[in-house]
Amino acid sequence: MKDRLMLVLIIVLLISISSGCKQDLHHWSSVKINQKIIKSKDFSVTSESTGLETSVRGTVFLSGEEGVPKHAQIVAMIDIDPKDWGGVGIQLTDQWNIASITSSYPEETHDITPEELATVWTTGGETEHGWNKRIEIGRADLWTPSGGGRGTIVIELEINNKYKKKTDSEGFSMTVGVGSEEKDGIKSVHPDWKLIEIPLYNSNDEQKKKK
Repeated sequence: MKDRLMLVLIIVLLISISSGCKQDLHHWSSVKINQKIIKSKDFSVTSESTGLETSVRGTVFLSGEEGVPKHAQIVAMIDIDPKDWGGVGIQLTDQWNIASITSSYPEETHDITPEELATVWTTGGETEHGWNKRIEIGRADLWTPSGGGRGTIVIELEINNKYKKKTDSEGFSMTVGVGSEEKDGIKSVHPDWKLIEIPLYNSNDEQKKKK
């Protein structure tokens, strides 16, 4: 009798646990993943030409509605060589406004805060090459290394009102540069860099636009 009672209790307990798991699974399924994400692209840049161990690896997420981007998020992990005074630099066009920057670089360092090693430069309008905003991480002072380290940065961007229409949006572009070097007494910042582009239209769409 006791064995049967114990068996019944075990069955009831298992049913209760199973029911609870189903409820939890149902609850978590309501969480929206990649909501309004249009496109994303990974990128990676290393200071291979200088011998410095500076690198940045991350992803750009474009989000909006009806294929028109209104927000962009750059999430990246950075690693800066202790001898590097150039750090990491990101250039943006007039198409995007910088809404916020969150940085943990340099992690586990109490002598200097992340806010001191994150700088934003802007110009009054587009430059000759189209870039009018520059974000620098890990560049404390001109020609002086920041001490190196690792960290994560999250950059939130908002579309400029002039580019909210689909016909005005040609996609996303930025340059990402790393490192520093000195040759023949001439110092240069970010000798290793890449152009990161995310087109919004495929070849068929471009042909339709031209027609």
